[in-house]
Amino acid sequence: MNKHKHNINDFRKYKDKVNYLISLQSIYLALLNKYATIELKRRSVKSTVTLPFLCVSRITFSQLDSILVWKFIEDKIHHIFVLETKNNIGKTIAASHIKKNRLNISIQLLEDFLFEKGYRYMYSLFYRKDGTIAGEVNIGIYCNNILKYDINAIKTIGSSINHYLTDQLKNNPTLDITKGDPIIYNLLNK
Repeated sequence: MNKHKHNINDFRKYKDKVNYLISLQSIYLALLNKYATIELKRRSVKSTVTLPFLCVSRITFSQLDSILVWKFIEDKIHHIFVLETKNNIGKTIAASHIKKNRLNISIQLLEDFLFEKGYRYMYSLFYRKDGTIAGEVNIGIYCNNILKYDINAIKTIGSSINHYLTDQLKNNPTLDITKGDPIIYNLLNK
């Protein structure tokens, strides 16, 4: 992946960071919808502070190419939990990492799918309140070497896509977003 380092301070608050990551996840799902049908499932837990995390159940590229995303993510976070407990991290602390790991693995998987379709990314470091490096986050999405979405577009467009999808999931346990959905396309290109 194309990793350019730029310093930004937008993510000092947990809520801001999570909202941004969920907006990023929503943009990725909308971009991936150009190539695949995406099945979302309603979460049993409601988010009260941050934007709601979108649970991707399945991504279908063709009749013979379908991925059970939710199973893959759950297997991966269980594997991380087991590794952490084997490395003398307490079960309570390892369990507290599950939510963060679920979001990060979901985003990494979607990035990998889009990377195969020609998308590239620009990353930036983000810092803790004490000034130490906490990690890196995608702040730009490129296609054909052209910046398609910068940090502000990711925040605004991603949150509007997230609101639309969570509204659709309020009345249904699952939601199939058919390949090339025109509403998603319009939200993505605002």
